[in-house]
Amino acid sequence: MSLPHEPITGDVIMLDVDGVMVHSKTVGRSRGHNGIWAHLAQLDEEAVARVVRIVQATGARLVLSSMWRRHADQRNALGKAFYTAGLRRSLTTFGRMRTPHFGHLPGEIRRDEEIRTWLLANPGVRRAIFIDDEPIKAIPGVWIENGHFTGGIQEYHVAEAIALLPKE
Repeated sequence: MSLPHEPITGDVIMLDVDGVMVHSKTVGRSRGHNGIWAHLAQLDEEAVARVVRIVQATGARLVLSSMWRRHADQRNALGKAFYTAGLRRSLTTFGRMRTPHFGHLPGEIRRDEEIRTWLLANPGVRRAIFIDDEPIKAIPGVWIENGHFTGGIQEYHVAEAIALLPKE
């Protein structure tokens, strides 16, 4: 018998990983590593710290909308990276804090639909934004245009995200 889940309430950030915290300068760092260590090596520590600052400044919870949500070793690497950067919430698997996957083909982005579905299933969410290197129409957010080639999330993106989710 499973226990009922507490409803997810408050503010959330729909977070992508590739192009936000993994980019052209970090993607090659995984060579020579396996499993969780290969994924940890790809993450830009400064970018992870920037996301942590957004969470701390807004009080929002992270929802993994990235393709990284599909693989336990990638989710575990993210949890470890966020914990190391000072985010002490339980994120090791992201549990219900990840959007559904609608089996799309490479290059076919259905993230808007996945985000809308997750939000409909969690009506207690007050406000939601995205941080992604693809534009998302479902909700407002921070578009990191060409993030893979421009170093992912930058300081001005942090300010933009905090302005979208001010603490009340």
